[in-house]
Amino acid sequence: MAWGHREGLTFDLAKTELQHYDKTRKGNNPTCTIHTLEDTVEITPPPPNGATRWLGIWFDWKLNFKAHARTLAGKAKQAAGGIQALANTVRGVKAPLLRQATIACVVSVLCYGAEAWWPGMKRPAQDSSGRQKPISNRASIQLACLDRVLRSALLRVLPVYKTTQTAVLHREAAIPPMELLLNQRRRGLAIRVHKLDTRHPLHRRATCQRSFHINTRLLRALDPSNFHTIEQIDPLLTSPWDTSRIPKEQPTAVDRAQAKENFQRWLTSIPPRSMVVYTDGSKGKDSNAAGAGWVGYWGACKTKIFSGHRKLPNHEVFDAEAQAALLGLQAALKDPKAQHSANIYICLDNLEAVQQLQGQPKGSSQSTFMNFQKAAQTWPQHPRAPSIQSRTVQVKWVPGHTGIEGNEEADKEAKMGCHAPLELPPPPASIAAAKRAAQRVHWRCFAQFWAEKAPERYKALGIAIEKRPPELQLP
Repeated sequence: MAWGHREGLTFDLAKTELQHYDKTRKGNNPTCTIHTLEDTVEITPPPPNGATRWLGIWFDWKLNFKAHARTLAGKAKQAAGGIQALANTVRGVKAPLLRQATIACVVSVLCYGAEAWWPGMKRPAQDSSGRQKPISNRASIQLACLDRVLRSALLRVLPVYKTTQTAVLHREAAIPPMELLLNQRRRGLAIRVHKLDTRHPLHRRATCQRSFHINTRLLRALDPSNFHTIEQIDPLLTSPWDTSRIPKEQPTAVDRAQAKENFQRWLTSIPPRSMVVYTDGSKGKDSNAAGAGWVGYWGACKTKIFSGHRKLPNHEVFDAEAQAALLGLQAALKDPKAQHSANIYICLDNLEAVQQLQGQPKGSSQSTFMNFQKAAQTWPQHPRAPSIQSRTVQVKWVPGHTGIEGNEEADKEAKMGCHAPLELPPPPASIAAAKRAAQRVHWRCFAQFWAEKAPERYKALGIAIEKRPPELQLP
């Protein structure tokens, strides 16, 4: 209050709330008196079974979040009632649209703030002998409250009987039970922290060194021991209002044949003393590793001067495109032909990667895009032969899979990179790959749930979990 008075600020004491946090408190709920220069105000906390709302989350005095779960269940039940008005077996909305509405209006409400309050059903702990033994987090009451509302919503989505088993409802609607949905939000928190500024309190808690054992709900979700295995994104590296670095390449409505003709016309117009580097990324169907490939040509004469590939574990195709552009540029700078070249052209078939290379990098592989731009800035100062004028590194989009020789060769190198030996040390996993891995774990848990809870009739027919059940498309 004194600080606000010095700074010329006033506080509305009528909006001040007080909440005690004490699991051992028995009927002790004292008030708090605030003295100001004008008046003395007594703040009364909510009753012992009450809660305080902050940023949409209800905090009770035991921090068990039962009041929060009841509030979410009430809101979601109201939204489910609105969906029921749209569900009519004769003139109602189709099941896929009802499922989409349930995910957007019911599931999102039930999962609100899960990153802050959901601890998981169990947590690891040590017994007296030092062995790891999971113990309950006592969250079954909150989970059951949310599961009842989700089941009610699924009964409105599907044309089924009220007595249909809960596991069947989850399978037919392709919506997992609440425990799996809440755990997925918890995994997402561990990835989102890597996109925060390093001075953010959550990031500091995850990375600070501790001299004694501290096991909080946040640290169990973040897993500090594996925190540095995922790349770090700097959200303050670029400003949304900065328009000084708008990408030159913009999407255009041109068919493949016309785009190929335009690129070949551009290729014949470049200076003869130039290096053209084609890059590409690839990934196997059932593999966690991507491959980056690059091929360098001298001018437009299609004389191959270098090529290469690399395996990138825990990367997506987009990340491999960025790595291929960086590695291709580095190979061009080291090539003996570099001192006789005026321009270097980096050609790739991923328009989003092209825009990130030309503009403000954000999101997955941010450091790779920044390293590319730094390497490109060194090109004008690169040693070159007399009479060769220094120019720039330019990034060009090339239509993919249209028979352009350089692009096809880079695609072959990228596929070879998927099966190449791993170079140590491996780079950190990209944000995109971490999200994909979390989604893969989520659906694996859903499949395990179905394997345990599926009725015998479904097991006999071999009916498995599907992300988009074809039955939903039936008229």
